[in-house]
Amino acid sequence: MRGFGGLLRGSIRRDVGPLLVSGLGIMIGVAALVFFLRLGLGAKEHIFEGLMGQLPVGTLELKAEKGTALLGFLTGSQTKGLGPTIAEPHLEELRKHPAVDKVHERLRVDFPMIAWGLQKELRLPKPMAVDVFASGLPEDYVAGDVAKGYSFTDPGKGKPIPVLVSKRLLAMANSALAATLRIELTPKLIAGLTYNVQLGRSFMTGSRKDPRARVVTCQVVGVSDRATTLGFSVPAAVAARWNEEFGRPARPVESAWVELTEPQRMAEVVKVARSLGVAVDESQRMVAVALDAALAILLLVAGVLLSLAAMIIAQTFYARVALRRAEYALYRALGAKRSTVIAVVLAEAAGVGLLCGVLGVALALGLGGFVETQALLAAAELPIAPTALLSEPVLPALAGLAVAVGFAVLGAARPAIKAATSDPAQGLGL
Repeated sequence: MRGFGGLLRGSIRRDVGPLLVSGLGIMIGVAALVFFLRLGLGAKEHIFEGLMGQLPVGTLELKAEKGTALLGFLTGSQTKGLGPTIAEPHLEELRKHPAVDKVHERLRVDFPMIAWGLQKELRLPKPMAVDVFASGLPEDYVAGDVAKGYSFTDPGKGKPIPVLVSKRLLAMANSALAATLRIELTPKLIAGLTYNVQLGRSFMTGSRKDPRARVVTCQVVGVSDRATTLGFSVPAAVAARWNEEFGRPARPVESAWVELTEPQRMAEVVKVARSLGVAVDESQRMVAVALDAALAILLLVAGVLLSLAAMIIAQTFYARVALRRAEYALYRALGAKRSTVIAVVLAEAAGVGLLCGVLGVALALGLGGFVETQALLAAAELPIAPTALLSEPVLPALAGLAVAVGFAVLGAARPAIKAATSDPAQGLGL
């Protein structure tokens, strides 16, 4: 072992310059790999999942085929409600499909309303009242989104109504109020906040006050991907009660989530839904596919760079083996085993790979920090701005180091075998 260490130190000391030059490709390739990994994984974590939300595997989201709630809100009559809905017979047809486990309905609160409050909590310069939308969610489907110590059930008339707010709305608030709040609103921080809602009144449509209009107090009990973005969501029982109170159909279904017992039969369920005139929202799946494709392309680029770097290392070590042919032959003549010679050459390559990998990771972390800072500053004025763009660096950095050592050793493998298997007599010119 001591002899092996001496051979290795002496070999590296003589050629440290050429070895490091040959490893520049490894450094650049690892830097690209780590940066692209952090960017791709961060985009999925902070933008796709953080702002858009992600449906569980084997779940479909259904929507009415045409129109929007906003268009219905602006143009709808007193009898048509705020927009298109999914007919209950269509949902029943889907429930009968053998691949469908459950159908969770999101009900529309089918009349206008105004919300105000939270001036002190949000440090607003003056009171503000805005038109909002609301929906009703199944209590059991969103139970995991309710903050600890709170309940998402119908409390009955005269009591504060529990509501869930959208994760996207929370992101919009953080972006818009960053200068005044100087703190980040989190689900834990907003749980328990209350505000007022006037049912049956709208600024946007200029409607006269409905004689049935009344004011209710709402209390935030959690944050959910399933909640209405421009407003809030209440328990389904509350939504049905409110609709009946204002002369609307009790359960107008604006969207639904379909859980499958057999996810591999999703295409069948999608086909049935579309034949019934129900739209399938595939925006999340398409964004996820696009992100995965972009990440695959970026990793392919990094892989090409690393492959070229391995070829450069191979050429460098072939040249070193040719120049040091007599030295390796002398080692063999003095009793060094073939495995020892191979180990010396591969250890040199591994050392070069590790050192260049560390430099590459450092370059990727520095570049990533700069790019993330500049991107977040540029996105600060957007209505919805992410709080981060890159993933945590630990796993990508470890992957980069492992790949650096692996590609360096791979490039030096054949030269190492050649050095160990050459005839000592020929190497010494005998």
